[in-house]
Amino acid sequence: MKAGVRRKSGGVAPRADGGRLRGMRVFHYILALLLLAAAPAGCSAVKVVRAGPEEAASVAPSGTEALVCGSIIVSLDGRERTPYGAFRQPKLTIYSVDGEVNIRSEWPGLESDGSFCWRVTRGLYVIRYIVARDMGLLSDIIQPRVAFHVPEKDSPVLYAGRLELDMTDEGLRLRVVDEYDEFMEGFRGRAPGFTGGVGKSLMVHDPRIPVEPSLASKREILRLMDGVGREMMLP
Repeated sequence: MKAGVRRKSGGVAPRADGGRLRGMRVFHYILALLLLAAAPAGCSAVKVVRAGPEEAASVAPSGTEALVCGSIIVSLDGRERTPYGAFRQPKLTIYSVDGEVNIRSEWPGLESDGSFCWRVTRGLYVIRYIVARDMGLLSDIIQPRVAFHVPEKDSPVLYAGRLELDMTDEGLRLRVVDEYDEFMEGFRGRAPGFTGGVGKSLMVHDPRIPVEPSLASKREILRLMDGVGREMMLP
């Protein structure tokens, strides 16, 4: 896919609560935390940690790690919830897929504008849950069914796209937008010591991507991602 061309993958993803969570706010917030705390952990040396563009120069081009950057924007009826704050920070649970074992969940963070740079072990990942919070009490538990892939022997820095999630009365509207050129304008300014290339491996949404790690198959998820990628290339 050529840089600078906006492509989108999206659809309507299921929400774990089946609709807008109203009423029992404290209960839903506690439930969201319990879901994240109960995420399975494995014994593999998988890493997904919050980083920044400034760390790009320290990532070895042929190493086992890479810097994955992009953004996740949560909206309510078309109104973006950014800037995120301490009580309005969406929380993510991500699991890694390596065959059908070697699974570990992580909880990386986002910046106030929704952008992220995560230092990750190369591999395949699925965003399992996003808990969208409003002042710490009202929480929507979203199952986005979104995956991203960090291949071996690829660029030390990868752009993953802009994931947009709009919570409406009709359900969740989700899409991935390619804003590579806009991302690069800001990235080069924050990573002046980085002289390498920045590749692209966009997040992909597909309703068949499993939420439960026990159902994940690396081969099947990559097949789904490849199919969605070809559709995004169509005029």
